[in-house]
Amino acid sequence: MSSIGSISFMSMSGEPIPTLSMAVETFVRRGVDGVGFRTTSKKSRTVQKRTIKWFAFEADALDAVDDYAQLKGEVVSVTEETGRSISDVLVLDVITNQAQRISNSVPAGYNWQVEAVWQLQPTQE
Repeated sequence: MSSIGSISFMSMSGEPIPTLSMAVETFVRRGVDGVGFRTTSKKSRTVQKRTIKWFAFEADALDAVDDYAQLKGEVVSVTEETGRSISDVLVLDVITNQAQRISNSVPAGYNWQVEAVWQLQPTQE
């Protein structure tokens, strides 16, 4: 099961969280032939993940919307849909829909759904 921080999800989709790679910068010095290189830092691109979680009760779904918002700005561990676990991931942003009532209760007993789009940035290796 996939998770962001301590929150687990029924479904998570999106591209895999990339590993950090060394950023290389080129430079030129006047009067010297050629180009020099230096490493500056380890960097990675931001990725977007879409999650879905189902709830039996509306109050639980509304609480989840608040819980998601509290993770913004936090460094968490993420377990992707493939089972791969990544630590030290910064939650840059999370956009949730309001809790929605779902008509077809699959699995049985779950009547509320919360979808969210997460912006995540790896910070360390």
